[in-house]
Amino acid sequence: MSNDKLLHKLRESQQLQFLLEYSDVPEKNVVCFIDLINSTEIASNMYPEKMIRYYEIFLNSIAQIAESFNANIIKNLGDSVLFCFPSDKKNSPLFFENCLDCCMSIVNKKNWINSKMKKEGLPDANYRVSVDYGDVLLGKTSTSYVDDVIGEPVDRCFAMNHLGTPDELIMGEKLYNEINPSNNFKFIKHNESSKIFNGEYQAYIVKKKILKK
Repeated sequence: MSNDKLLHKLRESQQLQFLLEYSDVPEKNVVCFIDLINSTEIASNMYPEKMIRYYEIFLNSIAQIAESFNANIIKNLGDSVLFCFPSDKKNSPLFFENCLDCCMSIVNKKNWINSKMKKEGLPDANYRVSVDYGDVLLGKTSTSYVDDVIGEPVDRCFAMNHLGTPDELIMGEKLYNEINPSNNFKFIKHNESSKIFNGEYQAYIVKKKILKK
């Protein structure tokens, strides 16, 4: 390889490091992942402008709900959204309850999102929601606090997401250990989680408790 090519390669590497660098110190975060179901197939039958509007409504609606609970939107992945809640370091029940309230609100507002779709002649959006807790590394640029996040909670959220239905919130064992027992939520073991985690990690279905008057 010539010196010019080596220099060009080095500059490319330095540019990538400048654009996105990950912290060396892990941080505790609650991570939530929302993924549209069959979006590629649905979008393939739309005109480009309709397809763009379909994704815009979905992504912006999810971001609006998440930000109302003070979540940090990490990234939109076309047909999915990743956001997180940096731990308050006190591990207070209120912190974890707020995170689950946010995710449950996203589940429950499917009709609200689809009412927007209907007004513009677009098909319904069905999506799955998964959430977990643990150590992550934050990636940032010189112009932004957070641009990416990596770590086991992210990987587990991606894996667990396929266990859910559009009307369910799927939660990981690490978050379960922090919030259980809860006065506002009940947790049901997901029988299929062993197929994903080889029996080494448990996923739970989260339900909102109906408070007796």
